[in-house]
Amino acid sequence: GGNVATTAEFEIELVPDATAPRVVSLVPGSNAVVSDVRSVLATFNEPLSVRTLSGQSFRVIGAGPDAVVGTADDAVPTGRWFLRGDGVVAALDFEEPLPAGLYEVQLGPPLADAAGNPLTGTVTSRFVVFGPNPSPAEDADGDGVSDVIERILG
Repeated sequence: GGNVATTAEFEIELVPDATAPRVVSLVPGSNAVVSDVRSVLATFNEPLSVRTLSGQSFRVIGAGPDAVVGTADDAVPTGRWFLRGDGVVAALDFEEPLPAGLYEVQLGPPLADAAGNPLTGTVTSRFVVFGPNPSPAEDADGDGVSDVIERILG
């Protein structure tokens, strides 16, 4: 003697993942004012495909002295891309800390999840790096705030 029980069988149909990944958070965050930025991190809701992580799908653009993104004086800092956290965190690590200025993060296709579903559209975010102790050439009025940061902040 023992107890015996049965349950009805359930048939479950498994279908391929067809949902695009989405950004859950960015570091630095949108409109952040920070110092000493050595990495930009984008956390997603699902693992990404490392094959799709590149300068085309994950970019950081420095606005340059005019403090306007999309003009001729923009610069793209040199860095390396990695996936961390079981593939849900895309990281762009820079060789040197970012200099003071305005930066725009751009994430978009061909960045895709592990199943090959690309990011839908482009995600953008901006942040400001507030560098310490600008040189006299970078601070015309001598107030300790670089001229670039003053243009950004107004």
